[in-house]
Amino acid sequence: MLRLTDGSSIEVDERSVVGVGARGHDMTVTVANGAVIVQAAKRTSGHLYVRTPDCRVAVTGTIFSVDSGLKGSRVAVLQGSVHVLHAGIDTLTTAGNQVTTNDNLSREPVSETDSLEPRSR
Repeated sequence: MLRLTDGSSIEVDERSVVGVGARGHDMTVTVANGAVIVQAAKRTSGHLYVRTPDCRVAVTGTIFSVDSGLKGSRVAVLQGSVHVLHAGIDTLTTAGNQVTTNDNLSREPVSETDSLEPRSR
């Protein structure tokens, strides 16, 4: 579990490769490979971004998961909404929904994303 200076918390899967950086009022969590569940704090300025090799997720005050692997990325929203930028297209995704960056990446019920139990990538 990571706690960020803005009050956000990140649950990191044990086999994940993750980095954290800040620039101005923005914070970026990079998920090179693996899975995270993010509980983003409400922010008065700036954004929290989660970046994978093929997409960027922008949020303020929400709960969502990001799973990044060889086939692509899956973003599932548990509460609130997120903006997922992939291939130049910005998609607003709301609670109970998910976005995948590859049509061949199987969808999972959003209810199964509330913990980082081992699952296929």
